[in-house]
Amino acid sequence: MRALYFTLLLLFLGGCEQSKLTQLKENLSGTWEVYDNNGNLFFREKWYTQDEKFLGEGQRFKNDELVFTEHIELKKMGKELFYVVEDVNPDPTSFKVLSYSSQEFLAENENNSFPKYIHYIIAPDSIHAIVYGNGDTMRFNMHRVN
Repeated sequence: MRALYFTLLLLFLGGCEQSKLTQLKENLSGTWEVYDNNGNLFFREKWYTQDEKFLGEGQRFKNDELVFTEHIELKKMGKELFYVVEDVNPDPTSFKVLSYSSQEFLAENENNSFPKYIHYIIAPDSIHAIVYGNGDTMRFNMHRVN
């Protein structure tokens, strides 16, 4: 009986972790934008599911022209969750997600020059993203487009 209870508890806890991750992905899905003080598009981020992968694309604009694109994947590796960035450095850069909920996550890569930390706080119509490390901080207050 005790083994059955323990097995059910593990299944329940595993299901809670999975539903928390599923809810995080649902809350993050969509297109998010930031505009500069002159009303020009500054940054756009898109999150979507494709072929069982949860992918993102970050785009930086200057004077409404695309100047930079990065590709992101939020993925499980073993029992751990990672925020993986491509097209910035020669090799993909992985940030280990230290904690997450349905509305927030914090990821770390102490070996990366900048940022060392990525923190997202998600509301229904906005994302407050903070990237920081080595005494520098960048904040992005993104608003949902769709």
